[in-house]
Parts: sequence; structure tokens; C-alpha cells
Amino acid sequence: MHALKKLKMKKVKNLFSSKDEVNRAFRSLEQKTEKAFEEFDRAKKKVREMSHLKYLD
Repeated sequence: MHALKKLKMKKVKNLFSSKDEVNRAFRSLEQKTEKAFEEFDRAKKKVREMSHLKYLD
């Protein structure tokens, strides 16, 4: 907790200076989210398959 109090935020001006930069950042986040969801979905399916196979044995 003390470390958070000592942390100073840097002021940033014009982080996104144009709408294009905002759109690119937004698209990048969408792609990362979509990829993470697909990986999560694959892992969830694999767990279901493994539990189903154990149930059959």
C-alpha cells in the first residue's frame, strides 16, 4: 500500500492526438480481446472433453 502512495502519475498530453490513433488502439484492443476469448473457449472445451472422457472410463 505504501508503494502505491509513493507512485507518481506522469502527466501525458495528447496521448491520442487523432481519431485514427484512437481507432487503431480500439481495434487493437478488440483483436486482443477476441484472441483471448478464443483461447479461453478452446481451453474450456478441452476441459469439458477431458471430463467427459473420464466419465466414460
